[in-house]
Amino acid sequence: PGLRDVKTIALADGGFAIGWAATQFSSVTIRTTFLVRRYSGSGQTAGPGVMVGTQGSPGVSSYALMPDALGGYAVSTSQQREDYTSFFSLTYFDTSNAPQPLALSSETTRAFLLPLAGKRFVLFAQGSLGASRQFLDSLGNPVGPQTPIPALPITARELTDGSYVTFTATAADILAQRFDREGVVKGERALIKTQSAPVAVVALPQNGFAAAWTGAGTGIGSDGASDQDVFAQRFRF
Repeated sequence: PGLRDVKTIALADGGFAIGWAATQFSSVTIRTTFLVRRYSGSGQTAGPGVMVGTQGSPGVSSYALMPDALGGYAVSTSQQREDYTSFFSLTYFDTSNAPQPLALSSETTRAFLLPLAGKRFVLFAQGSLGASRQFLDSLGNPVGPQTPIPALPITARELTDGSYVTFTATAADILAQRFDREGVVKGERALIKTQSAPVAVVALPQNGFAAAWTGAGTGIGSDGASDQDVFAQRFRF
């Protein structure tokens, strides 16, 4: 089978996880399977690869990995059925590497999971009624009411004190907003001027984070076009 879309994330216990998509072709179908595997800090495998999704049609599919602060991580997948309707899945892995699937509404069109300290989660989802936020317990059961939010963030990160930050895209930039562990807004929003570029975010000690992105630089390349530079900015709340 062909391998594609390989992704790697560092884990809080010093190990790392790798995800990939394996595509198998036959005379009647194209099947894509999403798998993840955990490794120790020395590069030793911590169990076999685990399937987190499969798609039997040639439609659009993708997946994302997100680490937590305790050495676990979450995997979200976006897939299409044979009738080209979309569906999503979420799976959490703790340090034992045991997969824990979390149920989603059939109306969910986009979603991602933020693991929190204390084996809790925040589920951010987009459905027919708009974007929402839902806290979940360690088994994936809802805790408290589902809360409507203005827009689905592109990602989120937990900070060292148990609060978390959401990152929401605007027409040209990214807005970062901090929330306490109960979901209450803390402080003003921070503007990250990425000029519509994708952003990578990592949490830092003492309740801060760093953001990095690629954008047009000030120099001119040999082809007469602007060169591409990597930018990084540190924030502390």
